Amino acid sequence: AAGKAKWDRGAPDKAGVMSGRVMRPSAAMAETAVDLNRKEATRNWPERPDPVEPPRNAFNLMGLSARLLARALGLGGPAYTLDAACASSLYAIDLASEELLSGRLETVITGGVAKADALFTQLGFSQLRALSASGYLSPFDQSADGLVVGAGAVALVLKRLDVALAHGDTIRA
Repeated sequence: AAGKAKWDRGAPDKAGVMSGRVMRPSAAMAETAVDLNRKEATRNWPERPDPVEPPRNAFNLMGLSARLLARALGLGGPAYTLDAACASSLYAIDLASEELLSGRLETVITGGVAKADALFTQLGFSQLRALSASGYLSPFDQSADGLVVGAGAVALVLKRLDVALAHGDTIRA
């Protein structure tokens, strides 16, 4: 249809997903902790409890969304999620750019997502005195006076210009 962007992923093994995610506590994580505490409080503990091993694949959950997206789109290149705190999405874009410039990949879906528990985040950054007194976010500006906590998501399809032109893609930037 007119006005709709289109893209060609190219060779499946030359296309991947690299996303950033800020792994801060969330409301769901807090609920899980409360449930675990209730269960453990009623448990009959021996004098010295055995340490509980985390599930073997617990840390694989962080990258699950990237792998599911890659599988759904038939992308055979790397698919992972990284955590670099507030720089997660920018770092994912940087890594995606390196893959494109090296020629290892032709197409990368990249970006990031952040959704943290507001109370935890506000308290933590208040204690650090890192919150903006003005309530405005002004990164890299000399008038910046701190950060503003937020939530959001972004996804970009990146390609080198020569590859996008060869695929006949609609180019937005």
